[in-house]
Parts: sequence; structure tokens; C-alpha cells
Amino acid sequence: MSLTNPNLVFTILGDAILNRKMNPTTAALFLDEFFKKKDKLSILMDNSSKNSLKSREYKRQLTKSAEKMRVVLIDELDALITKKQTLLYNLFDWPCNQNSRLLVIAIANTMDLPERLQSKIASRIGNNRLVYEPY
Repeated sequence: MSLTNPNLVFTILGDAILNRKMNPTTAALFLDEFFKKKDKLSILMDNSSKNSLKSREYKRQLTKSAEKMRVVLIDELDALITKKQTLLYNLFDWPCNQNSRLLVIAIANTMDLPERLQSKIASRIGNNRLVYEPY
């Protein structure tokens, strides 16, 4: 998938969790709350359509969704670097929270990516690198 704006990652992740479109700002706020707080079910219920909440089956689906472990695989991470680096900070900060239930796997085309990032982001990535030789 190709993105015209790195912040659309927030929209894609929010849509994958809530099954509804949001603008990047709204999605970022939702995701921040969702990955940082323990009670994910209430967050999902608060952000779901009020008409949908009447169904028992829908509540069961929300409960199941709240308990899921989520894995985000990002290829060409270096293409998501922006001046403020807010997206990258959030992507690597959320898994650091005790209740996040999020794993981020990132692939970059450059070896010096951690050195090009702000120190608060590089500290969350860590120093482990897997180098794949050209094939």
C-alpha cells in the first residue's frame, strides 16, 4: 500500500480497529488512548456507532477485538520520516505501554535510520538490527 501522507498510517490503523474511517488527527487521538489505557472495551464502545451497540453480537465482537494482540509490520519505515517525527514516535511509544497489546515490526532501507531519528524515538527502537545482504 502506498501512502500520499505518512499521517494516513493513523487512519489505516484506526480503521482496522474500529471499522470506520477517521481523519488522521482523530485516529491518532483514538489510537493513543486505545494503546495506552487498560480498559480497551470501553474505549471501543465510546468510539463505536451508538446504533450498533444495541446488538449483543456486536458487543461480543467488540470484546473480542479489545482482547486482540495487534501486530503492525511497516516496510520502508524511512519513507515515514517527517520533520516532527510524531508518527514514528507514537508507533514506537505505544508498544512501550504496559497495556498496549501492540507489536511493531519495522523494515528500513537505510542502515543509519536510528541515527537519523530524534533520540526519544531511537531509544524506543533499541539497538538490535538484522542486516539482510542483497540477494
